[in-house]
Amino acid sequence: MQESQKAKIAKELVKAPDFESIYKVLKTIPSYRDILKELAHTYQIYYNPKDQRFETDTSDHSHYLDCRYDDVKECIMTLIDENL
Repeated sequence: MQESQKAKIAKELVKAPDFESIYKVLKTIPSYRDILKELAHTYQIYYNPKDQRFETDTSDHSHYLDCRYDDVKECIMTLIDENL
């Protein structure tokens, strides 16, 4: 992915006001499924399509917690920088 494309995605992510918007930006990336897998593997952050939000598993796997928008955006940008 070219730097200009990364910059455009970063700009869109920064403006995204909610999880649904973050997911829509993510889906514009051809390899977005790989990023979702890596998000789950590296950061234990999962997208819940039913509730349209990102969640993280608790250490004892008893329940899921909502993630902060900025944390999700930061993790996604790190993965894009490292993998694309």
